[in-house]
Amino acid sequence: MNNVMIDIEALDTKPTAAIASIAAAFFDPLTGAVGDTFYTRVDIEDSARFDGTIGASTVKWWLRQSAAARAELTSNDAKGIFPTLLDLNAFINGADDAKSVKIWARETDYDLPIIYSAMRTFDIAPCWSFWNVRDVRTVHEMVLILQGHASSRLVSDVAHQALCDVLNQIAQLTDNIRTISMDGVAKAIEASL
Repeated sequence: MNNVMIDIEALDTKPTAAIASIAAAFFDPLTGAVGDTFYTRVDIEDSARFDGTIGASTVKWWLRQSAAARAELTSNDAKGIFPTLLDLNAFINGADDAKSVKIWARETDYDLPIIYSAMRTFDIAPCWSFWNVRDVRTVHEMVLILQGHASSRLVSDVAHQALCDVLNQIAQLTDNIRTISMDGVAKAIEASL
């Protein structure tokens, strides 16, 4: 598999946010098949120690979330930010073709800039190419424009848990790609009649 969906949970909306967890999964965007997954809770104190910022409004937002979501912030099994970023790179390097792996996120202006900022702190270069970054919301918007509706299917009902969010984003992206594909096939058949 050569597509990876990434999601994070963080304590600020700025690119410098302290990271609370990182999840990723290899997947096939045409079938929705999910391959290997990566999930690590990050010690938020460690993340803050290395210049991760904590925003008051984001903390207030977290306090209003479910107990399951808040557990992302208080887990005893959290790891340091540096080894987590190294592990993420190693995970993605396991792609079928690491040089052309596609990195997907629900918002390329949130998750990835925060990861990039944390990586810069430790002089870690992302193992993926910036030109292979893809945004789930762009595909979602295309389907809304073309079809008037887009997938909101959930395969997990746990909100704001990074791995659950990754799996939901894969399901929705795959549904939306199928919608575009099926519409194209239908129009091609219609045009040939």
